[in-house]
Amino acid sequence: GGITREVGIETTRIKKGMNGNLLIEIPGAEGKEKARILAEKLREKLGDEEVAMTRPTAMGEIRINGLHESVTVEEVRQLITETGGCNNDEVKISPIRRMYNGMGSVWIRCPLVSANALAQTGKIKIGWTIARIELLAKRPLQCFKCWEFGHARFSCRSPIDRSGHCYNCGIPGHTAKMC
Repeated sequence: GGITREVGIETTRIKKGMNGNLLIEIPGAEGKEKARILAEKLREKLGDEEVAMTRPTAMGEIRINGLHESVTVEEVRQLITETGGCNNDEVKISPIRRMYNGMGSVWIRCPLVSANALAQTGKIKIGWTIARIELLAKRPLQCFKCWEFGHARFSCRSPIDRSGHCYNCGIPGHTAKMC
């Protein structure tokens, strides 16, 4: 009560997230601003490491194929943020992987609105080439501990722990992007 009253928050919806974190939703027209102020107050009491404020955003995944070897991940990031109209911190990009023909391929996770807009064009000029963009299908919920589908690590009841294994070959000690 004390902090929420101080900020002017009358109602909240509190839930436990799939990762075990506590989610506090603040409904209403001024919810975004009140959430920002609440996060600041909680950071003062709990410290920076304990409090993160995020707005839930539907995310989409795209793949860009046909990148010239001179193109960098940062160039791709800049193009995605400018063309897709999203923020730099909303974009996750894999390292550029070389395909059999020498051209590069990159996986990108960004807001769904941006991913759809980029995928509708089908192509994008980047560096020396015009690369193809494809929207990837939504992946089902998967546990990163046991690798089973339908639940997350937080609610996993399996005694099997595959979290240190490669998703590509199943051998521990390296990640799929290095496989």
